[in-house]
Amino acid sequence: MATRTYDPAFSDEEATIVLTSSDDVNYRLHSFTLRTTSGFFRGMISLPQKPSGDDASKVGEDEQIALSEGSKVLGILFRIISGLLVDKWGSLDEVKDILAAAQKYDMPGPISAIRSVVTSPPRLQEQPLQCYAIAARYDWEEEARIISTYTLNKCLHDEGNRYILEQVPSPYLLRLLRLHKSRRDKFKEHIIKGNKCFGIESSHGCTDSCMALLGQFAQILVSEMENHPGGDTLIAGSWKRWPIYGSQIVEDIKVGLNNLPTKIEVPAQVHTPSQVFTDDR
Repeated sequence: MATRTYDPAFSDEEATIVLTSSDDVNYRLHSFTLRTTSGFFRGMISLPQKPSGDDASKVGEDEQIALSEGSKVLGILFRIISGLLVDKWGSLDEVKDILAAAQKYDMPGPISAIRSVVTSPPRLQEQPLQCYAIAARYDWEEEARIISTYTLNKCLHDEGNRYILEQVPSPYLLRLLRLHKSRRDKFKEHIIKGNKCFGIESSHGCTDSCMALLGQFAQILVSEMENHPGGDTLIAGSWKRWPIYGSQIVEDIKVGLNNLPTKIEVPAQVHTPSQVFTDDR
Protein backbone atom coordinates (compact mmCIF):
# COMPACT_ATOMS: atom_id res chain seq x y z
CA MET A 1 0.00 0.00 0.00
CA ALA A 2 1.41 3.39 -1.00
CA THR A 3 2.44 5.76 1.76
CA ARG A 4 0.15 8.73 2.14
CA THR A 5 1.51 12.24 1.79
CA TYR A 6 0.26 14.54 4.54
CA ASP A 7 0.31 18.29 4.87
CA PRO A 8 2.74 18.75 7.81
CA ALA A 9 0.22 20.94 9.63
CA PHE A 10 -2.38 18.16 9.48
CA SER A 11 -0.59 14.94 10.32
CA ASP A 12 -1.74 14.44 13.91
CA GLU A 13 -2.62 10.75 14.26
CA GLU A 14 -5.11 11.62 16.99
CA ALA A 15 -7.27 13.24 14.31
CA THR A 16 -9.59 10.55 13.01
CA ILE A 17 -10.79 12.07 9.73
CA VAL A 18 -8.53 11.99 6.67
CA LEU A 19 -9.45 14.33 3.84
CA THR A 20 -7.68 13.88 0.50
CA SER A 21 -7.22 16.58 -2.13
CA SER A 22 -7.50 15.99 -5.87
CA ASP A 23 -3.68 16.03 -6.08
CA ASP A 24 -3.36 13.37 -3.34
CA VAL A 25 -2.35 15.51 -0.38
CA ASN A 26 -3.93 14.27 2.86
CA TYR A 27 -5.15 16.20 5.87
CA ARG A 28 -5.97 14.74 9.25
CA LEU A 29 -8.63 16.75 11.06
CA HIS A 30 -10.62 16.17 14.20
CA SER A 31 -14.27 15.46 13.59
CA PHE A 32 -15.16 18.13 16.16
CA THR A 33 -13.37 20.78 14.06
CA LEU A 34 -15.19 19.79 10.90
CA ARG A 35 -18.59 19.48 12.55
CA THR A 36 -18.39 22.88 14.24
CA THR A 37 -17.02 24.84 11.27
CA SER A 38 -18.78 23.26 8.29
CA GLY A 39 -22.45 22.69 7.71
CA PHE A 40 -21.55 20.23 4.96
CA PHE A 41 -19.41 18.00 7.16
CA ARG A 42 -21.74 18.40 10.12
CA GLY A 43 -24.33 16.44 8.23
CA MET A 44 -21.86 13.93 6.82
CA ILE A 45 -19.66 12.89 9.71
CA SER A 46 -20.93 10.64 12.46
CA LEU A 47 -19.38 10.68 15.89
CA PRO A 48 -18.58 7.09 16.86
CA GLN A 49 -17.00 6.44 20.21
CA LYS A 50 -13.26 6.80 19.87
CA PRO A 51 -11.51 3.49 20.54
CA SER A 52 -8.54 3.36 22.81
CA GLY A 53 -5.02 2.15 22.21
CA ASP A 54 -3.73 1.01 18.83
CA ASP A 55 -7.16 1.10 17.20
CA ALA A 56 -7.28 4.92 17.22
CA SER A 57 -5.07 5.46 14.17
CA LYS A 58 -6.89 2.74 12.26
CA VAL A 59 -10.17 4.62 12.61
CA GLY A 60 -8.47 7.73 11.24
CA GLU A 61 -7.25 5.81 8.19
CA ASP A 62 -10.61 4.16 7.64
CA GLU A 63 -12.53 7.43 7.63
CA GLN A 64 -11.02 8.86 4.46
CA ILE A 65 -12.96 11.37 2.37
CA ALA A 66 -11.82 12.29 -1.14
CA LEU A 67 -12.50 15.90 -2.15
CA SER A 68 -12.49 17.46 -5.62
CA GLU A 69 -10.42 20.53 -4.70
CA GLY A 70 -6.63 20.73 -4.94
CA SER A 71 -4.20 21.23 -2.08
CA LYS A 72 -3.76 24.95 -2.84
CA VAL A 73 -7.42 25.40 -1.97
CA LEU A 74 -7.85 22.91 0.85
CA GLY A 75 -4.59 23.80 2.59
CA ILE A 76 -5.75 27.37 3.19
CA LEU A 77 -9.34 26.37 3.91
CA PHE A 78 -8.35 23.89 6.61
CA ARG A 79 -5.83 26.29 8.15
CA ILE A 80 -8.54 28.89 8.61
CA ILE A 81 -11.03 26.55 10.28
CA SER A 82 -8.23 25.18 12.48
CA GLY A 83 -7.13 28.64 13.63
CA LEU A 84 -3.73 28.37 11.94
CA LEU A 85 -1.83 31.16 10.23
CA VAL A 86 -2.25 31.62 6.49
CA ASP A 87 1.19 32.84 5.47
CA LYS A 88 0.29 34.08 2.02
CA TRP A 89 -2.81 34.30 -0.11
CA GLY A 90 -2.40 33.52 -3.78
CA SER A 91 -3.78 35.28 -6.82
CA LEU A 92 -7.33 36.56 -6.93
CA ASP A 93 -8.29 33.56 -9.07
CA GLU A 94 -7.00 31.27 -6.30
CA VAL A 95 -8.93 33.27 -3.72
CA LYS A 96 -12.07 32.76 -5.84
CA ASP A 97 -11.46 29.00 -5.82
CA ILE A 98 -11.08 28.99 -2.04
CA LEU A 99 -14.25 31.04 -1.68
CA ALA A 100 -16.15 28.64 -3.93
CA ALA A 101 -15.01 25.72 -1.75
CA ALA A 102 -15.96 27.57 1.44
CA GLN A 103 -19.43 28.13 0.00
CA LYS A 104 -19.69 24.50 -1.11
CA TYR A 105 -18.77 23.18 2.33
CA ASP A 106 -20.80 25.84 4.16
CA MET A 107 -17.89 27.30 6.13
CA PRO A 108 -18.79 30.79 7.41
CA GLY A 109 -15.37 31.34 9.03
CA PRO A 110 -13.35 31.15 5.80
CA ILE A 111 -16.02 33.13 3.95
CA SER A 112 -15.66 35.96 6.47
CA ALA A 113 -11.87 35.88 6.16
CA ILE A 114 -12.05 35.98 2.37
CA ARG A 115 -14.37 39.00 2.46
CA SER A 116 -11.54 40.85 4.20
CA VAL A 117 -8.99 39.59 1.68
CA VAL A 118 -11.07 40.77 -1.27
CA THR A 119 -11.35 44.28 0.21
CA SER A 120 -7.68 44.61 1.15
CA PRO A 121 -6.18 47.83 -0.30
CA PRO A 122 -3.51 46.15 -2.48
CA ARG A 123 -6.09 44.01 -4.28
CA LEU A 124 -8.55 46.89 -4.61
CA GLN A 125 -5.92 49.10 -6.19
CA GLU A 126 -4.65 46.42 -8.58
CA GLN A 127 -7.88 44.60 -9.53
CA PRO A 128 -10.92 46.64 -8.48
CA LEU A 129 -13.26 45.32 -11.16
CA GLN A 130 -12.41 41.70 -10.38
CA CYS A 131 -12.99 42.35 -6.67
CA TYR A 132 -16.30 44.04 -7.46
CA ALA A 133 -17.36 41.03 -9.54
CA ILE A 134 -16.70 38.71 -6.59
CA ALA A 135 -18.62 40.89 -4.13
CA ALA A 136 -21.53 41.19 -6.55
CA ARG A 137 -21.66 37.46 -7.26
CA TYR A 138 -21.98 36.65 -3.57
CA ASP A 139 -24.28 39.62 -2.88
CA TRP A 140 -21.87 41.30 -0.46
CA GLU A 141 -23.59 44.68 -0.46
CA GLU A 142 -21.29 46.51 1.96
CA GLU A 143 -18.13 45.28 0.25
CA ALA A 144 -19.52 46.09 -3.20
CA ARG A 145 -20.14 49.70 -2.17
CA ILE A 146 -16.60 50.03 -0.81
CA ILE A 147 -15.05 48.45 -3.89
CA SER A 148 -17.09 50.57 -6.30
CA THR A 149 -15.04 53.62 -5.28
CA TYR A 150 -11.86 51.89 -6.45
CA THR A 151 -13.35 51.22 -9.89
CA LEU A 152 -13.61 54.92 -10.70
CA ASN A 153 -10.25 55.09 -12.45
CA LYS A 154 -11.24 52.24 -14.76
CA CYS A 155 -13.09 52.76 -18.02
CA LEU A 156 -16.02 50.36 -18.11
CA HIS A 157 -16.15 50.66 -21.90
CA ASP A 158 -12.64 49.28 -22.47
CA GLU A 159 -12.79 46.01 -24.39
CA GLY A 160 -10.29 44.52 -21.94
CA ASN A 161 -12.82 44.84 -19.13
CA ARG A 162 -15.67 43.20 -21.01
CA TYR A 163 -15.06 39.65 -19.76
CA ILE A 164 -14.91 40.78 -16.13
CA LEU A 165 -18.09 42.85 -16.37
CA GLU A 166 -19.94 39.93 -17.97
CA GLN A 167 -19.44 38.09 -14.68
CA VAL A 168 -21.18 40.82 -12.66
CA PRO A 169 -24.88 40.16 -11.92
CA SER A 170 -27.11 42.65 -13.75
CA PRO A 171 -28.37 44.63 -10.71
CA TYR A 172 -24.83 45.30 -9.52
CA LEU A 173 -23.57 46.04 -13.03
CA LEU A 174 -26.33 48.58 -13.64
CA ARG A 175 -25.58 50.33 -10.37
CA LEU A 176 -21.89 50.52 -11.25
CA LEU A 177 -22.68 51.91 -14.70
CA ARG A 178 -24.98 54.50 -13.12
CA LEU A 179 -22.26 55.56 -10.68
CA HIS A 180 -19.74 56.14 -13.46
CA LYS A 181 -22.27 57.93 -15.67
CA SER A 182 -23.65 60.09 -12.87
CA ARG A 183 -20.17 61.35 -12.00
CA ARG A 184 -19.65 62.48 -15.59
CA ASP A 185 -23.11 64.07 -15.84
CA LYS A 186 -22.95 65.84 -12.48
CA PHE A 187 -19.45 67.10 -13.23
CA LYS A 188 -20.69 68.52 -16.52
CA GLU A 189 -23.58 70.23 -14.73
CA HIS A 190 -21.11 71.80 -12.32
CA ILE A 191 -18.58 73.21 -14.78
CA ILE A 192 -21.07 74.26 -17.49
CA LYS A 193 -23.95 76.36 -16.22
CA GLY A 194 -25.85 78.42 -18.77
CA ASN A 195 -23.39 80.85 -20.31
CA LYS A 196 -20.76 80.16 -17.68
CA CYS A 197 -17.88 77.72 -17.75
CA PHE A 198 -16.00 77.11 -14.50
CA GLY A 199 -17.92 80.01 -12.99
CA ILE A 200 -16.48 82.38 -15.61
CA GLU A 201 -18.85 84.42 -17.75
CA SER A 202 -18.34 86.64 -20.77
CA SER A 203 -17.29 90.11 -19.71
CA HIS A 204 -14.61 92.62 -20.33
CA GLY A 205 -12.22 90.15 -18.73
CA CYS A 206 -13.20 87.26 -21.00
CA THR A 207 -14.12 87.81 -24.65
CA ASP A 208 -16.51 85.68 -26.70
CA SER A 209 -13.57 83.86 -28.26
CA CYS A 210 -12.22 83.20 -24.79
CA MET A 211 -15.59 81.78 -23.72
CA ALA A 212 -15.68 79.56 -26.80
CA LEU A 213 -12.25 78.23 -25.89
CA LEU A 214 -13.36 77.60 -22.31
CA GLY A 215 -16.44 75.78 -23.61
CA GLN A 216 -14.31 73.50 -25.77
CA PHE A 217 -11.99 72.83 -22.87
CA ALA A 218 -14.94 72.01 -20.61
CA GLN A 219 -16.17 69.43 -23.13
CA ILE A 220 -12.70 67.87 -23.22
CA LEU A 221 -12.82 67.46 -19.44
CA VAL A 222 -16.29 65.91 -19.64
CA SER A 223 -14.98 63.41 -22.20
CA GLU A 224 -12.08 62.62 -19.90
CA MET A 225 -14.56 61.91 -17.09
CA GLU A 226 -16.20 59.36 -19.39
CA ASN A 227 -12.95 57.40 -19.52
CA HIS A 228 -11.62 58.17 -16.04
CA PRO A 229 -14.58 59.05 -13.80
CA GLY A 230 -12.33 59.20 -10.76
CA GLY A 231 -11.16 62.58 -12.05
CA ASP A 232 -7.52 62.19 -11.04
CA THR A 233 -6.32 63.05 -14.54
CA LEU A 234 -8.30 66.28 -14.86
CA ILE A 235 -6.07 68.71 -13.06
CA ALA A 236 -2.84 67.69 -14.79
CA GLY A 237 -1.46 69.68 -17.71
CA SER A 238 0.09 72.96 -18.72
CA TRP A 239 -3.34 74.63 -19.07
CA LYS A 240 -3.16 75.34 -15.32
CA ARG A 241 -0.71 78.11 -16.15
CA TRP A 242 -3.26 80.02 -18.20
CA PRO A 243 -3.08 83.67 -17.21
CA ILE A 244 -5.92 84.93 -15.02
CA TYR A 245 -8.15 81.84 -15.12
CA GLY A 246 -5.84 78.87 -14.53
CA SER A 247 -6.13 78.82 -10.74
CA GLN A 248 -9.88 79.53 -10.86
CA ILE A 249 -10.49 76.58 -13.18
CA VAL A 250 -8.43 74.25 -10.98
CA GLU A 251 -10.40 75.29 -7.93
CA ASP A 252 -13.73 74.85 -9.70
CA ILE A 253 -12.73 71.38 -10.88
CA LYS A 254 -11.73 70.38 -7.35
CA VAL A 255 -15.02 71.63 -5.93
CA GLY A 256 -16.95 69.77 -8.61
CA LEU A 257 -15.09 66.50 -8.02
CA ASN A 258 -15.51 66.70 -4.26
CA ASN A 259 -19.28 66.87 -4.63
CA LEU A 260 -19.64 63.81 -6.85
CA PRO A 261 -20.97 60.44 -5.64
CA THR A 262 -18.22 57.98 -4.78
CA LYS A 263 -20.12 54.72 -4.24
CA ILE A 264 -22.93 52.78 -5.88
CA GLU A 265 -26.30 53.78 -4.50
CA VAL A 266 -28.05 51.74 -1.85
CA PRO A 267 -30.61 49.53 -3.60
CA ALA A 268 -34.25 50.38 -3.10
CA GLN A 269 -35.91 48.16 -0.51
CA VAL A 270 -38.11 45.52 -2.04
CA HIS A 271 -41.41 45.19 -0.20
CA THR A 272 -43.42 42.02 -0.08
CA PRO A 273 -47.21 42.42 -0.54
CA SER A 274 -47.76 41.97 3.20
CA GLN A 275 -45.21 44.71 3.95
CA VAL A 276 -46.90 47.06 1.49
CA PHE A 277 -50.27 46.63 3.19
CA THR A 278 -48.64 47.09 6.59
CA ASP A 279 -46.93 50.30 5.51
CA ASP A 280 -50.17 51.74 4.10
CA ARG A 281 -52.18 51.48 7.29
